[in-house]
Amino acid sequence: MQDYLMEHANRPLAELIRLGVAQGPEKSGDDQLVRRCSRNAEDILFLMGGGTGGRNSAIIDTTGYRIRTRKVEIPN
Repeated sequence: MQDYLMEHANRPLAELIRLGVAQGPEKSGDDQLVRRCSRNAEDILFLMGGGTGGRNSAIIDTTGYRIRTRKVEIPN
């Protein structure tokens, strides 16, 4: 799952600026600068807790971006 996120959880800086996730005016070349979810796959941690509540996940953001959460479906 870590490798999957490293491969798929990335966006060009220009897109992040347009979405309001990154600050600044968009500059030439920002569409070529890819921002990834993490520097290293080993830095992505997965935790699962028990209980009768619903399943959910959270990303603790330490990079200055806004925190976003999304439900992760686990195939059977």
